[in-house]
Amino acid sequence: MAINRIKSGIKGLDDLIEGGFPEGSSILVTGFPGTGKTIFGLQFLVAGAENNEPGIYLTFEESKKKIYDQGEQFGWDLQKLENEKKLVINSVSYVGIKDILRNLAREAKKINATRLVIDSLSTLLECARCYTSKLRKEMDRFAEERYGAMPSSPEDKVTRDDIFFIIREINRLGMTSVLISEAPKESRYLSRDTISEFVCDGVIVLTLDETMDLRKIGIKKLRGTKHTLKLQTIQIGEDGIKLKK
Repeated sequence: MAINRIKSGIKGLDDLIEGGFPEGSSILVTGFPGTGKTIFGLQFLVAGAENNEPGIYLTFEESKKKIYDQGEQFGWDLQKLENEKKLVINSVSYVGIKDILRNLAREAKKINATRLVIDSLSTLLECARCYTSKLRKEMDRFAEERYGAMPSSPEDKVTRDDIFFIIREINRLGMTSVLISEAPKESRYLSRDTISEFVCDGVIVLTLDETMDLRKIGIKKLRGTKHTLKLQTIQIGEDGIKLKK
C-alpha cells in the first residue's frame, strides 16, 4: 500500500526520501545553534502554504515579529500567509502543556492545518513539567500499555513519560509535524532529552563542518522510507535551504 507523502520544501531532500515525509508523521530536526533548524521549519510551512496545506508554527523563544523578519530574509511574506489563513504563528510563554495542546487543536481546526512546527521541543518539555497529577497518571498508563515496562531512574522517567504523552497527543491532531530540538554537545544522543529520537517517526540532523565551512544534513531514520545514510552538503541561500549537487 502506497504511503501518502508530504513535501518537505527543502530543495533536493524529497528526492532522497521517496518524495517526502510520510503523511501524519513526526519528524525530529536536531542540531547545534546556527545549523538552520528554524529555517528548515519555516521552509516546511511555506511549502505547505503554497500547496494549500495550511500549517502552524509554535515558538516559545521568539516574538512573532522576529519570525516575520526571519522569513523576509528568504522572500517569505509570513504575515500575508497568516492573513490568507494558510499559516498561524503562535508565540507562547511558559504555560501548562494541557493549555498548549488544547490551543493547538483549536488553531488546527480553524485553518484545517495539515502541518505543524514546534520550535522547540526542548522548551515544550519544560512546560510539560507543569502537568497535573491526573495527566501524569495518564502518561504513565499509556507508556505501560503501549511500550511495556521501561527501566529508568526517577530523573529520566519524567522526561520519558512527557515525550510519550506529548508526541502521542501531537500525532492525534493528524498533522505532519516537525519538532525542533537542540543537539547536546559531546554526547551520543541526538536530542537534549535523549528520548525523542526513539519516539519520533523520523530524525534529521543538521551539522556544521567549520573546518570546511560547510553545513550538512543527515537522515538518521524515517519510518516506511528507503533513504541514504550519507551526509549531504546543504546551502542556505536567499531562497532558503537546498541540497548541493
